[in-house]
Amino acid sequence: MPLPAHRRPVFWGSALIAIGALLLLHKLALLPFSWWAFIWGGAAVAAMVMIVRRFRANGDSVFWWVMLFFFATYKFIRTADILYVPSWYGFPLLLIAAGAAFAIMVAIRPREWHLAVPSLVLLVVGVAILLAEMGTVDDETVRGMISTYWPFALILFGGALLLNWQKAKPTV
Repeated sequence: MPLPAHRRPVFWGSALIAIGALLLLHKLALLPFSWWAFIWGGAAVAAMVMIVRRFRANGDSVFWWVMLFFFATYKFIRTADILYVPSWYGFPLLLIAAGAAFAIMVAIRPREWHLAVPSLVLLVVGVAILLAEMGTVDDETVRGMISTYWPFALILFGGALLLNWQKAKPTV
């Protein structure tokens, strides 16, 4: 629910005062912190708020908010030095985030169950690549399987689209 017009100046005025106070404390070395961690943490929180709002409203744009949430969380963890995450984990984590975003879209609108196919494919491929990057499974095997079987994902998704379209088609 958006802020009423008469409350917007109060929100933005308060936000500017808070940001200005943080900047001043940082410049005076009274409160040193990583600005990038602050920015990415704020973006993750804002994205989570939007995911909840879109989920309740049965909204269309939840996919991109979920992607922003996962990316901002990843960047926050890296910049705040909370946990060591090697940069080469970024791509498989991106695939896992996209798979999770599709899964959330299916949860919001079960009638669009065909989106479960890219969700499952992205999650499985992302986890397989991540395990290969961690050295848990052989990376050549993972690469070989992905390069050989990726057309199967297209076949599954195309079939799911056709089945979903057939089911949703109005009968006369």
